[in-house]
Amino acid sequence: MPEKRDESFSKEHRLRKSTEFRRVFSRGKRTGTRYFVVYSLPNRLPLPRLGIQVKAKIGSAAKRNYIKRMVRETFRKMKTDFRQPVDLIFIAEKEILNLRCSEFEEEFRKVVSRHLR
Repeated sequence: MPEKRDESFSKEHRLRKSTEFRRVFSRGKRTGTRYFVVYSLPNRLPLPRLGIQVKAKIGSAAKRNYIKRMVRETFRKMKTDFRQPVDLIFIAEKEILNLRCSEFEEEFRKVVSRHLR
């Protein structure tokens, strides 16, 4: 029987403390598109982690929550593909409201591809 992949998005995969966010902002690499900005910094943990920021200016609460779900789902699918553990911070721009989920996933993979195998 094939080995089952861990496709959860548990608390260990999240950046939660402000000190963790500050560390990635100050030392991490910034990569951006017109839809979002991603800060990345290798970590010493056995797994990659994700932090998400969506400003209140971007649509209604329902739209902001949809963006966060879309980001978490894309990260959850690709978290096993990283060649080394990394901390990522995702910051949404207003233009992201014009993207469909499949377009977003393709764009996100392009930006994060240098950390993948």
